[in-house]
Amino acid sequence: MEVERELANLHLEKKQVCKKLMAAQEEERVAFAKAEDVRKSKERIENAKKVTVEDLTIGLLKYRELGLDFVKAEDSGALMFQFTKIDPMDMSRVFEFTIKITEDDLYTVEECNPELDDKVVMKLVDELNRTEDYPFFLRGMRKAFQQSINV
Repeated sequence: MEVERELANLHLEKKQVCKKLMAAQEEERVAFAKAEDVRKSKERIENAKKVTVEDLTIGLLKYRELGLDFVKAEDSGALMFQFTKIDPMDMSRVFEFTIKITEDDLYTVEECNPELDDKVVMKLVDELNRTEDYPFFLRGMRKAFQQSINV
């Protein structure tokens, strides 16, 4: 009788161990699946970064070819935009402005050379702050510089 009780207890213990083993195997399977998802996600992000850096480099070279260059100000964190190929009499003449982000996360044009009409610049900056449409803003600034030499 004692042996039968011990045998029954061992069968019960075996059942419990088997349940724990199955639960552990399921947890392991889920963990491996999550790890694989994370690995694939990381791989996609890394590939996207490569494409992004390559695209940015190509874009930057194209902008320069079209007469637009960017210079980061060391001390203020502002970004200077420099246009060339605007003045038909001097295609290398530089037209530039510096844009900065305020503490309120708004864009502001700090310097402009040659100076442009404040109303034109403010209208473009207001639109940029409202829409964050950078291409529109840059085209508008370029157009304003073009109009400044025709005055």
